[in-house]
This record gives sequence, structure tokens and C-alpha cells, in this order.
Amino acid sequence: AAAAAAKAEADKRAQSEAERAMSLEEELRAMRVHRFDWLQERARLNDEVGHLKASAAAAERQSRASLAESGAQLERANAEVAGLRTALYKAEAAQAQLSERAVQHQEEAAKRTREVAAVREAARAAASALTAADARRAAEAAEVAATREGEALAMLREALG
Repeated sequence: AAAAAAKAEADKRAQSEAERAMSLEEELRAMRVHRFDWLQERARLNDEVGHLKASAAAAERQSRASLAESGAQLERANAEVAGLRTALYKAEAAQAQLSERAVQHQEEAAKRTREVAAVREAARAAASALTAADARRAAEAAEVAATREGEALAMLREALG
């Protein structure tokens, strides 16, 4: 009876150990499956990190290229502005020069007009004071005065452009 009890106890212990071993094997399988899932997730995350790093590097390169292009565009715009300012200064200087010339031409035209008026007045005075014999010379003087007047008017037209 003691032997049967000992055998029953040993069988019971063996059964318990077998169940525990099976339980541990299931746990080990579950841990392996979990480890496999974890390794897959880690690989997926590593891939994602790699893609994100590559995207960030590409975005940084693109940003630097855009920045360089913007800098070049800014330099071109600044050069164009400088050119326009130079052209403006030249145009203003030319305008001032033309205004000065116009004043000179007006002064010259006024001077010529006064000269023509003086010659006409002198011719009139000479004509009225002349005798009949001198009338011919007065006519010649008037013709000279008219020629000078024509020349003065031509110079005036040329000066006024």
C-alpha cells in the first residue's frame, strides 16, 4: 500500500512536472512568437526611420538649393535695380543738360531778335533821313538787313530745334 501510494505520488508528481513542462513550452512558444513580432516591428520601425532620414536629407538639400536660387535671384534683382538707378541718374543729367541748352538757345534767340529789331530800326531811320539819291543805298541796306534777319531767323529755328 505504501508502494502504491508512493507510486501514485510519483505519477502525480510526474504528471504535474509534465504539465508544467508543457506550460513552459507554450510560454516559450508564445515568447518566441512575441519576439518574432517584436523583431518585425523593430525592422519596420528601422525602415521607417531610414525613410524619414532620407526624406529629411532630401528636404534639406532641396531647401539649400532653393535658398541658393533665391540668393541668386536676389543678386540679379539688386544688379537690375543698380542698373536702373544708373540709367535714371544718366537720364536726369541729360535732362539737366538739355534744359541748360534750351535756356542758352532762348537767350541766343532773344539776342538775335534784338539785333534784327535794331537793324530794322536803323534801316527805317536811315530811310527817312536820306535824300532821294541815297534812297538806293537805303534799299541796299534794307536788303542787307533782311538778309541778316533771314539768317537770324534761320539760326533761331536751328537753335530751337
